Amino acid sequence: MKNIFLLLTAVVFSTFTIAQTTVNIVKDINPLGNSSIQQYKTYNGLLYFSANDGTNGSELWVTDGTEAGTQMIKDICSGCYSVPTCLTIYNNKLYFTAYDATHQAELWVTDGTSANTVMVKEINPTTSSYANYYTILNGKLYFSADDGTNGMELWVTDGTSVGTQMVKDINPSGNSYPYGFILYNSKMYFRADDGINGYELWETDGTTIGTKMLKNINTNGGSLPLGFTLYNNKMWFCANDLTNGTELWVSDGTAIGTQMIKNINPSGDALTDGFVVYNGSLYFTADDGTNGFELWKTNGTTLGTQLVKDIHATAGSSPRYLTVFNNYLYFSANDGVNGEELWRTDGTIAGTELFLDINPNDGSYSGNFFIFKNKMYFAADDGTNGFELWRTDGTVAGSEKIVPAIAPNSNPLDNMFFQGFDTLNNVLYFAANYNSCGNELWKLEENTSQIIEKTNTINAKIFPNPANNTITIDGIHGNSELEITDVCGMTVLNAIITENENNISIENLKSGMYFVKIRKDESQTSFKLVKN
Repeated sequence: MKNIFLLLTAVVFSTFTIAQTTVNIVKDINPLGNSSIQQYKTYNGLLYFSANDGTNGSELWVTDGTEAGTQMIKDICSGCYSVPTCLTIYNNKLYFTAYDATHQAELWVTDGTSANTVMVKEINPTTSSYANYYTILNGKLYFSADDGTNGMELWVTDGTSVGTQMVKDINPSGNSYPYGFILYNSKMYFRADDGINGYELWETDGTTIGTKMLKNINTNGGSLPLGFTLYNNKMWFCANDLTNGTELWVSDGTAIGTQMIKNINPSGDALTDGFVVYNGSLYFTADDGTNGFELWKTNGTTLGTQLVKDIHATAGSSPRYLTVFNNYLYFSANDGVNGEELWRTDGTIAGTELFLDINPNDGSYSGNFFIFKNKMYFAADDGTNGFELWRTDGTVAGSEKIVPAIAPNSNPLDNMFFQGFDTLNNVLYFAANYNSCGNELWKLEENTSQIIEKTNTINAKIFPNPANNTITIDGIHGNSELEITDVCGMTVLNAIITENENNISIENLKSGMYFVKIRKDESQTSFKLVKN
């Protein structure tokens, strides 16, 4: 193969301040494959998550944003996977559900140390309790769990084993499956099945006697209430009263004040979903039986519950990921022409418009919107490389794809791996599968730095490239620093080079592509290197 000489010259800059966006891997947790990052939770100034290092299985990890500060808290399930889920902060500790080598899925707690990462209580001695849906009410932590005797019921804990107990056996003949917990007027509301009335709307004040069905909306099998949200000091949800189908409902916490707000779809189910409060109204998606699933809004009255715009005239645009940003409501929708793309609305017909046609040939399926530093980040597919990281400042000109310095794999933010975003200390964290590192934890930083005038330049000849065991660097005057990093951003070699000591051994590097940086005083240059 022909040797290639690379001549690189550092540029002379005047003094000015710039904001630079950098995307780097935090740590290659699983060098052999995917670490499968999940379940972010910021606690005590650190970011906790579950990850698989390829040796210990899926365990609880923590990071301060540095490689050295990214480590496993504890190998909870030695020889198996603990699979930490439902990370919740309560009483200044982190609670979660996990398996260990002896017990199935149970309630665990940690203060961030290995010694104090312990199971709170063995709720189910025979199999998993599947503790989940943690919600804090009146100073205690409530959740759904199965003790192996009473089925899946409502439980509570004060953080101690003795204080972890069932609140009420709602369904004495089986599972009540409490679900959808929401706090409203000093009580907790949820859906549950008492074995007689089917899934209905329930409430609890934390006591056995105060845990009761609020209203039997569907007297012939259960109304299946879902999507609880708060708006105008009332609780909103969708429910099926058997007569009108699944429609929009509202409750003030009383049986008489729990009622359908409007029969949006007289011929079937409206199936309202995706509730978001924006600009004084409650927005959601619904199917009126004529226009398909479209964007709707309500001001709390029957008359004020109306379609915002028929985006897809023949089939419904199916709006998703409703997110308020920069005085607009953004969402993903399909107008039947451009595919599923990024839309926004100000609440009017004229102001409901396609914002970005990211993939002109199909649809970008933009989603997982997250607001960070006055910008909205999301995953989208522009048709060239699958799902990647995008952001917008609310203008078309200020919308862009963000990629790390390495050439990314196809689909680095594929839906099967993408777990959303979280932040810590003004840094954005997310899981991605860039290049050969597998699915790992990455971070995005916006660094403001001052570039000062450079009087020294670097004119370096690098050869051979590609190389086998040694590279030579010519054109160096005085001492310069050399750093070689792999495609995951990890430093694999550091050296000091001079005019006389300019041969660098790369014999121990694996075959592949690397990035070389040469620094001297205020100057720096970089280039790609291929190791045969």
